[in-house]
Amino acid sequence: MNNFSINFLSQHYYNLYANCKQILKKQERPYLVTLIELDGKIFAVPLRTNDDVPEYKIKRKEKDGLIFLTKNIENKNKCLDFSKSIIVKDPLYLGSQVKINDTIQKLAIINFEKNIIEKLKRYIHQYKRKFMLLEAGKYHKDAYYFCAQSSFLYFHQEFGLSDPHSVIENAKNHLILTEQILPQHAIEI
Repeated sequence: MNNFSINFLSQHYYNLYANCKQILKKQERPYLVTLIELDGKIFAVPLRTNDDVPEYKIKRKEKDGLIFLTKNIENKNKCLDFSKSIIVKDPLYLGSQVKINDTIQKLAIINFEKNIIEKLKRYIHQYKRKFMLLEAGKYHKDAYYFCAQSSFLYFHQEFGLSDPHSVIENAKNHLILTEQILPQHAIEI
């Protein structure tokens, strides 16, 4: 595998993670993902778009950990969403690879490969740091939401982190008790 490619995920993957609330799943229109090899692991980062084929120029936006892939200003919902990335633990998770026919667009994506990899590394580092804060009993609202809304919750073993469920639940209970969040704004994992 190259360091960077665009694929669909397989039905096997969607069946295996059917009950995982923070993983993006759409049976009728599956997400395209960028496959990125990093530190001996293969990460699948979803492309959030309404189009079936990635015909994008890449536009960086630091807010929310997103890199926008867009043709024009009007279509703002095309982007890479690092918070919903997964680790591809089994080749059976992968569906078909998407070929980009337009050479200019292919070059635009390849030219930003290093930038995308750096952004993914930064997101992983942030996730681990914020989770360790929660694990240490430092219940910050932003750390709670960052971790509770991430699909990395389901890949703690691969990161060498402890089981997230009790840590996230303790953080949620503390934040509700201290009225930092309302019960209806708590996230179920």
